Parts: sequence; C-alpha cells; structure tokens
Amino acid sequence: MRCKSNAHLQVTHSIRQKLYVDWKYQLLEDFVLTPPKPYKGNGERIGYRFFTRSLPVFTEF
Repeated sequence: MRCKSNAHLQVTHSIRQKLYVDWKYQLLEDFVLTPPKPYKGNGERIGYRFFTRSLPVFTEF
C-alpha cells in the first residue's frame, strides 16, 4: 500500500442531498478534479459524492 503525505476531503451524502453536495462542490471546486457523481451504496441506496485532491491544506486539519 502506498503511503501518501497529504490528506484529501471526501464529501458524501444521499442522492436526496444532491443540491447540498453541489453547493459544497462549488465552494471547493478549485481543489477537485472531477465533479460530483452518483454511486451505488449498500443495497438499494444511491449516494452522491466527490473527492478533493490530496493537498497540504487538508492535511493541516
């Protein structure tokens, strides 16, 4: 397993919170490479998420 020196932020919510995730994405989009996407969770659950790049700014937290 590769050890990274910086942290990233993962924003994950239910698909019902899509507008909220999109709002968070707009605030953080300078740190994100790909826009939010739906994903299939456990069972029938559908989530919506995005990840930031691994950067020192997130490691500080």
